[in-house]
Amino acid sequence: MSLSDAVAHNPHPHTFVSLLFSKEHLRKELNYHNPRLAVRLESQSLEEAVRIWREEMVKGGIQKAVQNSSHYHIEQDMKRRLVQNPGDIEAKRYFAKQSSQELIQEQYYQMMNEYPEAMGRVLMLYVEANINGHSIQAFCDSGAQATIMSKKT
Repeated sequence: MSLSDAVAHNPHPHTFVSLLFSKEHLRKELNYHNPRLAVRLESQSLEEAVRIWREEMVKGGIQKAVQNSSHYHIEQDMKRRLVQNPGDIEAKRYFAKQSSQELIQEQYYQMMNEYPEAMGRVLMLYVEANINGHSIQAFCDSGAQATIMSKKT
């Protein structure tokens, strides 16, 4: 289960944070994507970590709403300007940039669907091992795009 899967399937903060505390790979992935939040959650009690998680989710939701509202009003203003003056250079540039961004986003989604391994960092598989009486953390490199092992191995 990836971090995004865990967030999607565990919307209640207490459930999610409990899962995060119990699964090391989820903590590592959170640290990769949001190191500031990972540090804030580290060494906290469950109740305090839930409070921090809620705070971060609310803050992110409010920031996104403000950003969406701002983009909406700018776009409406540019549309109005084009209706009033079809030759408005600034409005034309705005919509050309929007079109370019949409094309970039489409290409990104296509790349994610066709070559996902090229678009992100892969968390590596390490296992505890004992070699000649020395405990080590061994890196498993099969050369494959995915490694699947049973817990018994």
